[in-house]
Amino acid sequence: MKSILVIPFILNILICDNTVYGADTNSSSTPPQEEYYNPHEDEHRLILWKNLFLKVNTLLVETQKLNSNFADMKIQISDMKTHNDDVNQKIDDLTKM
Repeated sequence: MKSILVIPFILNILICDNTVYGADTNSSSTPPQEEYYNPHEDEHRLILWKNLFLKVNTLLVETQKLNSNFADMKIQISDMKTHNDDVNQKIDDLTKM
């Protein structure tokens, strides 16, 4: 769930968007510029989106790996605590004899 909340922030970093979050992009200080269709830009944008998708996918996979490793470590720690408690109980039983 935490990774879902971080994704927009990461996307903003990966895109290298220089605009301020929540800022008005329709500023009256700069006149609107006419945009012309450039097929090369479309190809370039497609490549950028593919790369962005791969980066986000990699981040999600690595996050899932870390989460599963963390869960495994928690299980191992709880098993070690149980084993330690059993050993301490046996030691107490032996010292009482």
